[in-house]
Amino acid sequence: MKLIYALILLICSIVSIGQNNFSFLQKKYSYYSNQYNFDSANYYLDQQAKLSLNKEELGLYFLNKGDYFLDVLNLDSSKFYLEKAVSSQIHEARKHETMLYLAKVFVKEGNIQKGIEKYKQAYDFSKEFADSLQIQSLLSLASVYVDESSLDSAKTYVKYLKSKLDSNNKNHDLASYYDIQSVIAFRDGNYDMCIDYVDKRGRVSKSIGDKKGEIGAHAKIGALLIMLERHNEAIRYLEEASIMARDSKSSQLWLDIQLNLAGAYYYKKEFSKALDGYLALIPVLSDQKLGLELANLYSNIAACYIDLGSTKEGISYLKKGISKAIQNGDTNLLASQKHSLGIYYIKTKKPYLAIKSFKESLTLDPSNLDLQSKNYNALSRAYKLEGDYRMAHESLVLHKQLSDSLFDLHSSQQISDIETKYRVALKEEENKKLQAEVSKQKVVKQRDYILKWGLVLLSLFLVGLLYFVYNTNKIKIQQQKEKLAYRLKTLEELKERVKQKNNIVKHLESEIKAHHNTEDFANELLRKISTENDWGKFITQFNLLHPGFVDTLTSKYQKITPNDVRISTLVKLQLTEKEMAELLCVVPDAVKKAKSRLKKKLSLGKGEPLFEYLNSLN
Repeated sequence: MKLIYALILLICSIVSIGQNNFSFLQKKYSYYSNQYNFDSANYYLDQQAKLSLNKEELGLYFLNKGDYFLDVLNLDSSKFYLEKAVSSQIHEARKHETMLYLAKVFVKEGNIQKGIEKYKQAYDFSKEFADSLQIQSLLSLASVYVDESSLDSAKTYVKYLKSKLDSNNKNHDLASYYDIQSVIAFRDGNYDMCIDYVDKRGRVSKSIGDKKGEIGAHAKIGALLIMLERHNEAIRYLEEASIMARDSKSSQLWLDIQLNLAGAYYYKKEFSKALDGYLALIPVLSDQKLGLELANLYSNIAACYIDLGSTKEGISYLKKGISKAIQNGDTNLLASQKHSLGIYYIKTKKPYLAIKSFKESLTLDPSNLDLQSKNYNALSRAYKLEGDYRMAHESLVLHKQLSDSLFDLHSSQQISDIETKYRVALKEEENKKLQAEVSKQKVVKQRDYILKWGLVLLSLFLVGLLYFVYNTNKIKIQQQKEKLAYRLKTLEELKERVKQKNNIVKHLESEIKAHHNTEDFANELLRKISTENDWGKFITQFNLLHPGFVDTLTSKYQKITPNDVRISTLVKLQLTEKEMAELLCVVPDAVKKAKSRLKKKLSLGKGEPLFEYLNSLN
């Protein structure tokens, strides 16, 4: 029994030692990996593989191995191990990390679409777990879309990301979020917003103790302000960044700040301060043996001296820059320095030396078409200054040819970039377009079906409407004709009755004159008979035939008498004076005089027809 107990203790001790060794090797790997010492990191990975005791640890080993090969850009090996890690039994957070690494491998291979697909898979996987995993996926997706200049897609995932982040919770994820937002704002050309996001990123860095991130934010704002030619603000930010970074003068970040600060003074035309700033960096760059950076620094110093009027010192430093470029074997930089030297020789009216410098620049970097074009343009100026107009013309022609070819090259490159991005977008939207096309065809069929039957129904409706309108108008016209005929018939009847009564009146007239011989009594009786009988009915029927005529006449001319109204209605009916005289029981001359009096009341001249005027009153 004691023997069994001792054996169990021995096994547990061995397992415990193995676990401790694995944990120790994992820490060693992480340390060397973070220090970019990949050989040492790989050594501890190999040692780690020998001590794997369970499936989860083996999965972690695959993850580490894939990460290592990703760092050394062995993408095929990285993909192999990362795919094994994804399929192994590891913690969900590690599995999510592995999926992100795998997506990164595809992006580095140039298979952007596949990389985005893997990032989306990681995001879908993270939805089942903590928000922190989702944030990592969203950051990765937004970043890759920003890198590919797909800003609309980037903005979509940034929107999701914002809903997951708490602005009060200052952490590295929030800092990364502001980094992405600043890049999007910059690409959109909204530089003020870009500066605002970089400033927020700096504040977050300060709150979490990320000194480098805080300094970097100040430096980035300074560089942006230089670009916007807001030099005073740029100097303020860069000086603050310089003070914060003074304890790390050997760092590249500090050097960049000092160079940008001196550049800000130069663009502000404070050449003395810019020169002091550049000169102070000579020992730093010399100690670090940064030959190329020193060569560029000499060029900047030369520019300051030239602008201060010290051309001799400027050319001296430019030659030092050329010497440094030669020492470092950088022909591209040397060609650029030679071009700058030639420009200064033109300024100092030394065309011979300028021509020599430009020709040397042309031979040093023949593949740089942009510099070649500038050299030929400057050569033309130098030859012109020397008085050699033939060579000046030839150089200008070469400059134009190169400029045209550069334009074509840049255009073709832009077209190529756009085509690449278009193909990526096309693949991404392919399924959506297919679905949209199917839906569109369905909609078109439904629309055609509806349109077809709609046209049929509309045609039937229009035919019915036309028939209804035609039939209605026909009925109305027939009714109007019938009413008009009835009214005309009624008027004729009234006229006939008036004639008959007039005959009676004439008979009575002769009787009265024979028996009473009282002419005044007879005339009064005749007037009453002729003016009061049936004229009321006549006017009623007349108003139906010509509505509003009598009212218009009496309202417009208040001096009109009832007898004038009768004359007007009879003229309106186009009766002759003889017919009017028979109806009114008067002689035709009386009608003529009555019409003349009526024209005066209506203010009509002798030549103005009474009928036409009365006919216009309707």
